[in-house]
Amino acid sequence: MAKDIDYDFLDRRMGELIAEQLGEGHEVLEGAGLAAIMAALMVRAARADGSIEEAETQQILVALQEVFEITGAPALELVNTVASELASGDELLEFLRGLRLFVTDEDRETVLLLLLRLIAADGKRATAEMAVFQEAVEALAISDETVHKVFDQYFAETFVDS
Repeated sequence: MAKDIDYDFLDRRMGELIAEQLGEGHEVLEGAGLAAIMAALMVRAARADGSIEEAETQQILVALQEVFEITGAPALELVNTVASELASGDELLEFLRGLRLFVTDEDRETVLLLLLRLIAADGKRATAEMAVFQEAVEALAISDETVHKVFDQYFAETFVDS
């Protein structure tokens, strides 16, 4: 079932729902609803320890470029306005719970891997940031097996023997 998902439609629909929730239309949301949700989740994690470090902002922008091919001004707008507004409320977790039926195991792994990279970006692993990671795990109904797989993947890419 998950393989037949029309991600373009899902992006547009999520963008419309986010725009309705925020009460304003952000041009960048057209076709970028899932990116907005991921950016908001990353902003939420980055903010969890009190402030967003430059390294964390850069990690969010890299993720938007690598996963969603959003760069430049649209990426900055997504992070600075849409994601920041969405990150602080309970709406984000509602959106994630709504997506749990549509995301594939690969999507779940990507979300967690991006979060781990972000959490490590400033060189600290704050408990509050890991709490956001756990919120994502619960909202997307991610199995323990998938969580362990993502940690293994993260450590494999981070601690490569030179």
